[in-house]
Amino acid sequence: MFDPEYFHHGFLKNYSTNKARWGNRFYKFCSDHNGFKYDCISNYESDFDVAFIGDSFTEGIGLEYEDTFVGLFKKFTKLKVVNLGVSSYSPYIYRDKVIYLLENKLISFNHLIVAVDLSDLNDDRLYNNTRNLNENDTGSNKYHQYNLISNFFK
Repeated sequence: MFDPEYFHHGFLKNYSTNKARWGNRFYKFCSDHNGFKYDCISNYESDFDVAFIGDSFTEGIGLEYEDTFVGLFKKFTKLKVVNLGVSSYSPYIYRDKVIYLLENKLISFNHLIVAVDLSDLNDDRLYNNTRNLNENDTGSNKYHQYNLISNFFK
């Protein structure tokens, strides 16, 4: 589930395969009715205790859901957990996706954990530059206020 006007990329809704591939490794991958990576067996939820967002580490690229840190957190806490992470996301996209999901009442959660890593600096700069090229001259994109991490380090 993704709207390219608000965030750059994501997963298809209701997708399941045993042949997801990362390098030479095949693994089971499932996305729920919102396009979030999940364990392939849980009932669909829209109200969560904890939401995680980040890039490939949070998504758990190359790993089945149960082996990701989000899946392990869910297993050991028994809380209702959602994994909003997708490879190559950046803080700019984290913010846009969370705003979009909440404003459109697609999900709710009590706590949000944002997993930021060093690659986010470059990803944030790249996505912000793409947005700058796509905006019209009036700067009407309501979320274009600043480049979240990259401007901080300039």
